Amino acid sequence: MIYKFVILSEESDKFRRDIEIDSESTFMDLNNAIIDAVGFKKGEMCSFYICNDDWESEQEISLVEMDTAPDKDSYTMDKTRLEEFISEEGQKVVYTFDFINNRSFFMEMKKITAGKDLKAAQCTKSVGDAPAQEKEDLLNEDLFAGIKQGNVDPDVDSDFSDDSGYDEEELGDMNIGDFDDLNK
Repeated sequence: MIYKFVILSEESDKFRRDIEIDSESTFMDLNNAIIDAVGFKKGEMCSFYICNDDWESEQEISLVEMDTAPDKDSYTMDKTRLEEFISEEGQKVVYTFDFINNRSFFMEMKKITAGKDLKAAQCTKSVGDAPAQEKEDLLNEDLFAGIKQGNVDPDVDSDFSDDSGYDEEELGDMNIGDFDDLNK
């Protein structure tokens, strides 16, 4: 069988890739097809997430073996075939390629063609530019911009060493035991 995936990005309305791949291929084969279709570097940390209809993650298939809870199965791309988790049109998958900035592609299985095979995955439609694979951490960009403009004190420790504004009477007679109810 041949699976046809449509790949979209929330970063660009104009971006789209369609990939056709054999159902017996591994998630690593699909990973490589995506990387080739968007021009990313191979070997970067990424994962597929099999999702329900509301895009909620149900199962991760990672690039490398991850230490997970002992009661949870762990799957890697090179050992997991697409047909093990994907079997119907409309099935949703998230492909996370930038964990630091929480950036992903949204994939949907659009079509199953029975009775045919593909030797290698192929990109059958390519529209728009792919987002950059690596993006500067937005928090760091904002912090450095603030320092350059003189809005942020780069000596963060000095912000916490001055206790002149601290009024012990504001806390009253509270002690650590008073917070025990918060953990119930």
